[in-house]
Amino acid sequence: MLEDRTGALWVGTFGGGLSRLRDGAWTTLRTADGLSNDRVWALHEDQDGVLWIGTEYGLNRLERGRFTRFTTASGLPDNLVNQILEDDRGWLWVGHDRGIYRVRRDELNHLAAGRVKNLRCVRYDETEDGLPIETNGQKSQPAGGRMRDGRLWFPTTRGVLVFDPARHREEDTPPVLVIEQVRASGRRVYDNGPPDPQEPLQPCSAGLPLHFPPGSARVLEFRYGAVTFGSPEQSRFKFRLLGLDESWTDAGTRRVAYFTDLRPGAYRLQVIAANRHGVWNEEGTSLAFRVQPFLHETWWFYAVAALGATLLITLGSAGASTNCSASIASSKCTCWTSSGGGSPATCTMRLAPA
Repeated sequence: MLEDRTGALWVGTFGGGLSRLRDGAWTTLRTADGLSNDRVWALHEDQDGVLWIGTEYGLNRLERGRFTRFTTASGLPDNLVNQILEDDRGWLWVGHDRGIYRVRRDELNHLAAGRVKNLRCVRYDETEDGLPIETNGQKSQPAGGRMRDGRLWFPTTRGVLVFDPARHREEDTPPVLVIEQVRASGRRVYDNGPPDPQEPLQPCSAGLPLHFPPGSARVLEFRYGAVTFGSPEQSRFKFRLLGLDESWTDAGTRRVAYFTDLRPGAYRLQVIAANRHGVWNEEGTSLAFRVQPFLHETWWFYAVAALGATLLITLGSAGASTNCSASIASSKCTCWTSSGGGSPATCTMRLAPA
């Protein structure tokens, strides 16, 4: 039950929807009115007078008679809501059967207004944090409470969980990035980790940036990682290879990038990452390298080849001109005379120098 700021009494029922007592009259709101489920487990009114309703299937927002429903399709970790508490920073803390999560109230409002498409939640459950799983919302009430000092208490099937929201700011810290290893055609040529006596590094340059000899970089493999406060396996990555493509590739949670048959030239791999709360390290990290060309791929080889071709064409043209001049200088022609019955006569024409 909850009494709102206007004096109305709200009562959640087990299958009968949400009832309100105002001025001596009862009103019941059910799924036909927009409620996500008729089993209501939790009620909370925020500082703006918006009512938040936790049900068997979804978190509901009620403002001016209009419901907005939030479920796993919206980005919530679970559909069941056992309890709703709010801290001083504007986060709603929600207990459910598999743990606890928190979500920004403003973000829920933005989704209700259509300004965002999905929610970002901070999860606390046994999978990620080793916490007891189930909060007791359906069997006993209250399923949580806020103390005067701002701490939040949640009873669970295996004890009581206490959160101090002022100390939970891990979502504000972006991950730290590092490029861990580089392999060229299967050989390890760069490694940020400890030496591996079973697989010594193959030399590819005297230092950074890396220099790959001709033909040694048919397949390049770059492994990278991120350091976060919790659940590093949920970090997301993007990368791009300057010198090949300016656009970013969304790698998701994959921690390796492959490139094949790169043309000779200078390149720089850039990697950025986000923690599980969606906070990105936009600066990221990078690694420069150069792929060396074969002799026939160098610019001066092309220049020498072009010069040689030009000389051959020039010498060939000069030889053809000389043969043609010699042929003309001693040529014979057939001419006609005006006498002798019109019989042809052979005459020799020589060209004298000018």
